[in-house]
Amino acid sequence: MGAYVKLLEYDNIDGMILLSELSRRRIRSIQKLIRVGRNEVVVVLRVDKEKGYIDLSKRRVSPEDIIRCEERYNKSKIVHSIMRHVAEKTQTPIESLYETIGWPLNKKYGHSLDAFKLSITNPDIWTDIKFPSDAVAEELKSYIGKKLTPQPTKVRADIEVTCFGYEGIDAIKAALRTAEARNTSETQVKCRLVSPPLYVLTNTCLDKNAGIARLEEAILDVRTSIEAAGGNLVVKMAPKAVTESDDAELQALMEKRERENAEVSGDESVSESDDNIPETLAQLTHHLHNPSHPSSPHPSPKLPTPTQQTASPMATTPRSIWSSLYRRRPPSSPSISPPTFLRSFSRYLIGFATWLPPLIWFNAHVAELTFMRGQSMYPFLNPHYHESTRQDLCLVWKRGVREGLRRGMVVVFRNPSDPKKMSVKRVVGLEGDVVRTKAPYPYEWVAVPEGHVWVEGDGEKSRDSNYYGPISMRLLTGQVTHVVSPWERAGRVRWWEHPERGGVNKAR
Repeated sequence: MGAYVKLLEYDNIDGMILLSELSRRRIRSIQKLIRVGRNEVVVVLRVDKEKGYIDLSKRRVSPEDIIRCEERYNKSKIVHSIMRHVAEKTQTPIESLYETIGWPLNKKYGHSLDAFKLSITNPDIWTDIKFPSDAVAEELKSYIGKKLTPQPTKVRADIEVTCFGYEGIDAIKAALRTAEARNTSETQVKCRLVSPPLYVLTNTCLDKNAGIARLEEAILDVRTSIEAAGGNLVVKMAPKAVTESDDAELQALMEKRERENAEVSGDESVSESDDNIPETLAQLTHHLHNPSHPSSPHPSPKLPTPTQQTASPMATTPRSIWSSLYRRRPPSSPSISPPTFLRSFSRYLIGFATWLPPLIWFNAHVAELTFMRGQSMYPFLNPHYHESTRQDLCLVWKRGVREGLRRGMVVVFRNPSDPKKMSVKRVVGLEGDVVRTKAPYPYEWVAVPEGHVWVEGDGEKSRDSNYYGPISMRLLTGQVTHVVSPWERAGRVRWWEHPERGGVNKAR
């Protein structure tokens, strides 16, 4: 017994991994250990040439061997794709290409792919190779140049540079310039400002490891320079290769910081009504003390006689006029805009949210509305089950469900076979009763133990206590007390009018 496989490196010949050679640990699930279509690294145990059997082992392969084997296999796939392309273009047998090019390079450089990559920068690789024809040599070199030319890799590091010393920003500029001091034609380190004090160092190179090492050197130079000036450097993101999505996130962050740092001036504008306040106050004070002055634009009003005064004397005092002046709204002040839809919606949403926890608590511990599904209580509930898809909507009372239980009550409980499901049945027997059972219960009579009840459905097809026996009262979650819908049947559930089931010897 085992798993049949095909050896990819040997022209897909059949092999077999014995069940004992699948894993060192105890096998709990074969499906999780072996999946159809997945590549695995195995080692050959035995080969029977007469019968053609190849026994393989998966558990005897170490993790290091798996990494090396997968790397060699992936390299060989790339080399084979190159050889196949050249063979098709030049009409040359692929085996002759391996004999004259591939296998000699394997012996000399360890793998043909390494030699192909090296030939891009060092053409001397082909000195000892005898090509079948000039067309093969030209096609192979051009295709290697297209397929294996390394793509530049972008490496990035995020740093925070601060300096609160005397030199301040000048010290930060000088420290960041040291990151670019060692730039060469191959490695170019660039420093960009996101928003103070966050800066980004980037480097684009062909070798990722060399780019990471160059950025680490640049960070060390910046740290040395800024600490000498009394500043500090914190690496927020260590040097690593980034993709286009990372660059897009960085650009979005820079735009966000730019918007946040933009100057928004709101203190420079002066309203028109504020310009003339001092002059107005001076003129008003002058008119109050000299109401008959010729320069007054308004004639002096005559004071009413004591019998003609209808307003309070304080209405003409300077205090009341000053109060009215300050109480007056400037003409240029904007009017209060009516509440927007978002404000109104937010207010209603907050009001609803304050009622949500009490509603959840009420639904979980007091009462809830539940649709009755199925035909286990037919025809007492869902009397139109065989005529339509309409279901009864009932009120389930949850407080004190285990108190005052009576035979004939309709209760809701968690199904003992699947506690995630809720069932609706009728209480037939209470604790201490002896109930005559129905099929498929194995015994004809059963005594209901303490703390349990015997429940059955009214319908013919009902999975109840005759399947799983008496249920614990702790599984009860509510009593069906009222029918809410349909309207013609709305009202209290009159369980006491239901005829009692025979075959129950009551304990009390």
